[in-house]
Amino acid sequence: MTIWTDHTHEEQTYTFTHLVPFNFAIQLAAKGNLPARTVHIHVSFRCHTFTRNWSAADLPQWRYLGTNEMRTFDLERYTHSFQLPTILGASLAGRYIEFASDKNGISSYVTIETEEGKKYAAFFDVRKLRDANREVPNAVSLDCKSAYVLDPDKPHPGVGRVRLNTIVGHAMRGTRPHP
Repeated sequence: MTIWTDHTHEEQTYTFTHLVPFNFAIQLAAKGNLPARTVHIHVSFRCHTFTRNWSAADLPQWRYLGTNEMRTFDLERYTHSFQLPTILGASLAGRYIEFASDKNGISSYVTIETEEGKKYAAFFDVRKLRDANREVPNAVSLDCKSAYVLDPDKPHPGVGRVRLNTIVGHAMRGTRPHP
């Protein structure tokens, strides 16, 4: 899991202590031949939660080097990212989660309304947690791939919705829910 380095611009430092990976647990009810169990969810954040695509017009001092790419530090995304630990924490278990199609298949996301009345979306994948190429029993990773305010002039990306327990159950079985 990545711990992001601070970004400094004109003597202003932007820290990422709010985007430190964390864990929480949920209860999965018994289903079919599967017993009830506690599943530990390990949450992490990618740099797309506080950066946007780099363009040649961007000033070099706003450049942010992600894991494998150059991005631009985005103050709006950074400001909204302080909400991510709450959005993707234990309260996520009681909310509906939307599906969106992307170039890699299906992605999950959740939205909240900002103070300005806009929709802020956090996009994530849930997969069986692996440590040193071995599955960790009763644990999944929730990787927040990106987060940003949705453009109100574009169609809503959702193609279906489901609860977190369903997504986690699928991840534990190595399958993916279908919208």
